[in-house]
Amino acid sequence: MVIRYKRGQAAIESLIVFGIVFFIFIAIFMLYTDKNHDIRLTEIELELLDDCTKIANNIDNLYFIGSGSSIEFMIYNNFTIEPGSKRIFQENTFCRFSYSRVSNDNVSFGNFDLDQGRVRLIYDSGMIKASNI
Repeated sequence: MVIRYKRGQAAIESLIVFGIVFFIFIAIFMLYTDKNHDIRLTEIELELLDDCTKIANNIDNLYFIGSGSSIEFMIYNNFTIEPGSKRIFQENTFCRFSYSRVSNDNVSFGNFDLDQGRVRLIYDSGMIKASNI
């Protein structure tokens, strides 16, 4: 009497187990990359909001400090300032400030841009002038 062992059966079962583990790994990896992408987008939005609030708070602080004062600070993104609507924005991020007499160095009362880098705000004669240094 000869006893035969089923060696091929174990190989197929191990391939099935390996395939299931591989698909579970791929699913977890896809979930990780999706969440990582969402976290990166949130981080970018928070960086934009941080710069935006920095500009708005410095405009308000300068107004409360009084005439003849100035503030210098860094921003890391480009923004557009709308003095008429008291709004600072870039793409989908915006914030507001309370003092409407804000202009650039050219004393323009329309919208103007602040580029990334050092920014100087000067409060003189009831007007806050914003400019890049």
